Amino acid sequence: MRRSELLNQITQVFPKQPYPKAQAITLKDDVRGTEEYDTAQAFRGKSWQDLDTETVRYYSVALHFFTPQAYRYFLPAYMTLCVTHYTHVDMAVDTLIGTLRSPSVGDVHVEGRSRFQEVVTGLTDAQKGVIAHFLAYMGETHHKSDAISALTRYWQLFQN
Repeated sequence: MRRSELLNQITQVFPKQPYPKAQAITLKDDVRGTEEYDTAQAFRGKSWQDLDTETVRYYSVALHFFTPQAYRYFLPAYMTLCVTHYTHVDMAVDTLIGTLRSPSVGDVHVEGRSRFQEVVTGLTDAQKGVIAHFLAYMGETHHKSDAISALTRYWQLFQN
């Protein structure tokens, strides 16, 4: 898949409205002085289309702090900027791919398995298909073996 096709698909299948202000962004976004609080403040009131390279690079770890709803909402920004500014978003690429990797059956981290399920349950099949295309693109274009691993563990089921 070409880059332009992937970017077009991302914008077509993900919501365009801003993230609801009253909805929690992180699991602890009301605890001042925490990284989760700072993350929530940085993302509150923003639409995923408003995020820039610096925000995604600086808040790459936010993907671990987001509520499942916020993760799904801001996911297209991370995917888009990882495709368009691969070298500039730095660790956000690896963090994003890592969060998209389904834990293996024998994984001892029950929290990781349940979090993954919470995130993917709220995605449409069309969104899952775009995530599969994103992972394939990252694997092919940037030789990211972890992207191919994530794709084969779960997302390839939605590739068309």
